[in-house]
Formats: sequence, structure tokens, C-alpha cells
Amino acid sequence: MASKLREYPQAVNLFSTASEILGYDLLKTCIDGPFDYLTRTDVSQPAILVTSLAAVVKLQLENDRAHKICRATAGLSLGEYSSLVFSGCLSFEDGCSLFYILAVSVVKVRGMAMHEASVQFRGGMVSAMISDKSKIEDCIKAALEHCQSLGISSPVCQCSNYLSSSFRVIGGSIEAIDYIEANASKFGIRKVKKLSVSGAFHTDMMKTACEPLANALKYSPFDSTTCIVGSLFL
Repeated sequence: MASKLREYPQAVNLFSTASEILGYDLLKTCIDGPFDYLTRTDVSQPAILVTSLAAVVKLQLENDRAHKICRATAGLSLGEYSSLVFSGCLSFEDGCSLFYILAVSVVKVRGMAMHEASVQFRGGMVSAMISDKSKIEDCIKAALEHCQSLGISSPVCQCSNYLSSSFRVIGGSIEAIDYIEANASKFGIRKVKKLSVSGAFHTDMMKTACEPLANALKYSPFDSTTCIVGSLFL
């Protein structure tokens, strides 16, 4: 991850600035891992944010016109933060701009808060390919009932991402996710795949992360943007 971006000093500068904020060598972590550490959400979130923006630096250097004619941008989940920074709040001539530092700092808080929630509430996520005949809500209900039969109090299982009319992501208690993975075909779900994530993101299992993130955002200035930023929040 990000290994090809080492050729661009401006991109490396973004990683160096982020490393000072995070307290570890982010570029080395992106390139060398280890994978299990890199996929922890408190590590992967800053890694994805900075790699995304470093890739924009690469685009600007190689095809500045493509960068300048951009009229709109959007991102999913963490990608919304990258999208906001890209939209004009970050000066790519100065990778150490105040807004960039704030963005990395906010994502650091976001990642740590979500990681703590993941440790406190063991969860996971699974992608599901569905059709008109799929009974995904019945599957979720059955997964919750399965958890209750195991003596799990207040289990969680819900659609966390509506990616398209035929594609969903379900998140929740790990036992519920295991049930869905094993029984999806009984509910007409065409294909499922467990995701390599460390928690049940975009579900009620992340509620404890809300307050730390809200406090971090409270003191983060939002500047004007140079293009339209589409929000995917539902």
C-alpha cells in the first residue's frame, strides 16, 4: 500500500506530517504492515486518508488539468473526509497546511474511538449480493434470534451500507455475521463474503465513538470548497 508514492517528495511530505501527529511511521506501516496491524481501524483510517491525498498529489503532478477540471467529489464513510480535504481545503503546494493537520487529527480520533468500540463490542461485517427474491430482512431477524438462543444479550445485526439495489453490507455481532455467512442461501441471498474489518462499522455497535468524534469536529474549521462535495450520509 502506497509503495509507488515514495517517488514523489510532496506525497512523502504528507506521510511525514501525518507520522508526527500519529506517533509512528505511517508510510512504513502502509508498505510493510504487518497486515493484521494495518487493518485495525485506528491504523487503517489514517493510512487510507493520507494515501488517498498522496494519490491526488501524484495526479496533480502527472496530469494537473485532470485535477483542475474536477467539478464534484464524494466518498463513502472515511472517504468523505478525503473528499472534503480534496475539495479545496488542502493546499497541495503545502502539505503541512493547518487544515490537513486538523483532518489527520480528526481521523486519528475517529479511528481510535471506533477501535475502542470494536474491542468493547466484538463485531464484523459481510457483503451480500441480493435479488428481488432475497429475504434479507428475514435473514437479519433469524441471525438476531440465533444470537439470543446463544444467550447473547442485546445482539446487533443490521444493514450498514446500501451500495446498490443488489448489493448490501450487513454489520453486527460476530455470531450474527457467522450465521448469515453460513445460512445466506436459505434466504435467497446469492453471494456473501466476510469483510476484512475489525468491527461492525456503521451500526449501533459504534455508538460509543460518536461523542469523541463530535468533540473533535466541534473545533475543526470547514473552509469553502472549490467543487461540489456529495455527502453519502443516510
